[in-house]
Amino acid sequence: MVITDAGPVIVHNCVQAICRDVLAAGLLACEAAGFPVVMHVHDEVVCEVDDPAQLADVVRIMERSPAWAPDWPIAAAGEVGRRYGK
Repeated sequence: MVITDAGPVIVHNCVQAICRDVLAAGLLACEAAGFPVVMHVHDEVVCEVDDPAQLADVVRIMERSPAWAPDWPIAAAGEVGRRYGK
């Protein structure tokens, strides 16, 4: 049996794994900065903050590139709410 279109699948899986590692670095950085991560869904992070103004701090943390990928452009956005919503 010959697998013909495996290349795109392999690349896709590698990209997803790398993005997961970038997200995990952001989760750990949020925890270390004192923002408890209460959940994450795909590429979304939910943290508890005391003041809505702290959202900017969380976004800044999530936009930091990991040490192993210093030049990667990472963008994040967020919103403050009383409960999680799409």
